[in-house]
Amino acid sequence: MAENDSPMIFFNIGWMVNYRGQTEADRLRGDFKYIQKNGTGHEQYNFLPTGGWLFGYAPAKWNEDTDESTRINIDRIGANPADDHLEGTDVIFFSRNPDDGNAYIIGWYRNATLYRKARELPKRKIDGARFFYFAKTHADDGFCVPQSKRAFIIPSAHQTKGGYGQSPVWYGDKIPGFRGKVRKYISGFNKTKAAIAAPKSVNLEAKLLVEQNAVDATKAYYQELGFKVKSVEKDNCGWDLTAKHPGGVKLLIEVKGLSGQQISVQLTPNEYKTLKERHDDYILAICTNALATPDLHIFMIRKQNDGVFIACDDDGNILEFVESVSAVAQFRE
Repeated sequence: MAENDSPMIFFNIGWMVNYRGQTEADRLRGDFKYIQKNGTGHEQYNFLPTGGWLFGYAPAKWNEDTDESTRINIDRIGANPADDHLEGTDVIFFSRNPDDGNAYIIGWYRNATLYRKARELPKRKIDGARFFYFAKTHADDGFCVPQSKRAFIIPSAHQTKGGYGQSPVWYGDKIPGFRGKVRKYISGFNKTKAAIAAPKSVNLEAKLLVEQNAVDATKAYYQELGFKVKSVEKDNCGWDLTAKHPGGVKLLIEVKGLSGQQISVQLTPNEYKTLKERHDDYILAICTNALATPDLHIFMIRKQNDGVFIACDDDGNILEFVESVSAVAQFRE
């Protein structure tokens, strides 16, 4: 079966960063009743390798009388009515980001086995309860998109006719050309998986200014991810680069360059004001060691429940903003 002919299905799951089990810094969030009631969910382990395999779950309803999950209509994507599973499936996981309300592709399984009913994985428990899955694939065929790189928006039924609804399973076959766009996105992402890591080995001429090196490294980084990047440094709009992705994401990127390794940067009043007003779209890209081998650190802006703003990266590192009052000292006239 050709790659472009592979069956495809979409699982709508709760929002996390890594999906390798909950930690204090990475909690499962979402509107599904099970998550709301229990503060947990089986999908929290969707990208935790077990014996060389990944086991993926979607928040299905459960029939207490039969002790079985509701069934996935695998016939719709190519299975025969008598089949209990379908081989060679692309399982696309997406989730609504509680911070901005958009649903993004957060990862996928390639060449997966998709089951009609949820199956139990006896060796794994979740808070003492049995663990179930609908799809499995070899660990090398699964990929979780880092939070800062999630850029492909899945349209809801409220936004686009044929978009996803409240069901945890969606087929994406009612929007003309949509699944083709998804195939192109995930195939391109796989081909550049190594290249999209922070560009730590970009050799730039030592004579270039630190800030220019940082801007160049940041541009290259987002262009590798498929963004079209425009410089707005001279427009005094509160950020340096505007990046737009075909998947629907628009980012406002403020770039800071440092010659050393220690991260500590200063924002102008306009930059900080814009950061707070546009925090859902705002990115703080800090390039350390910018005169030698640039090391890029991508921080997303989050507004906490107490109203305080912080910046955090995919590894859980947090930057706090310390507000200060500055002044200019000059000779009295």
